Formats: sequence, C-alpha cells, structure tokens
Amino acid sequence: MNEITLRPHASAEDQFRARFDYRFDWTRDHPGIDSMLNYTHVLDPSGRVLSNEFQERIGQTTSDDMAGLATCVAALHHGRPMTELIGAEHPLYRPEFADVTAYVALSALGAATFLTGHHPGSTPLATRFPALIASLRDDFTTRIMDSVRNQLSPLEETR
Repeated sequence: MNEITLRPHASAEDQFRARFDYRFDWTRDHPGIDSMLNYTHVLDPSGRVLSNEFQERIGQTTSDDMAGLATCVAALHHGRPMTELIGAEHPLYRPEFADVTAYVALSALGAATFLTGHHPGSTPLATRFPALIASLRDDFTTRIMDSVRNQLSPLEETR
C-alpha cells in the first residue's frame, strides 16, 4: 500500500483514493487476512500459538501501514500529495495526525471488510448488488476524506 501511496498523484485526494482503492481490492482478494493481521489478540489470546517472529512481522507491517496512512492524512492537511512517508520525526508531521490516523485505520479496516462482502451482513449484498457496493465504497472514501478534513480544520491556521 505504501508503494501505491508514494506513486506520483495529481492531488492529495488522488493519493488518498489510490491507497483506499488498493486496500479494498486487497481485502476483497484476501478474505479474512486483513482482520487476522489486525486482531491477532483475538486469534491467540494466550499468546502461545503465534510465533514471536510472526508477531514482530505483524507489528512492523502495522507500523508501516500507519506511516502510510499518516502520509495520506498529512497530504490532506497540507493540500498536496506527500512524496515520502511521514513519521513522527518528519518536519511536516503534527502530533494531532496520530489520532486522526488511528480513526482512519479503524474505519478503513471495517469498511473494507464490509464493503468487499467479507462480513456475514454484506456477503449477500456484494454478490447481488456489486454496483451498489462499489458506489458505497466510493461514497465511504469521500466521506472519510471529508471527516479527516473536518478533524484537521482546527490546525488550518497553523499550517
């Protein structure tokens, strides 16, 4: 996803949409894996089944994913696509991006699972009404960008 994020984009919105399109497509093509990677504590509550190496790899993947999402949040805030990953040490990073990034991450995971038909409630919808699901996916992406902008609007005067 970070490769998709860092490709040349015409706008911050295009960068955000490209990342979300990829997340939806990946979740559709790999049913259950996205949820498994993000909820290993549910799969292995005792911590005895999954290896430490696997846990470390998941942790690194999650950190990389959050850096990519923070990059998209920063792009919307700064009004231009970001050409490198934005981390906490980056001069364009704002501490406020962390909460917004977490909100986007949880929203994206839930929406991708539901809108790709990999949730019991949406499986029949995705099968019977693929155009409707595609429309909901586009609408979700637009709404999440609007929500991010709204959450970042108090920072506008200090940009």
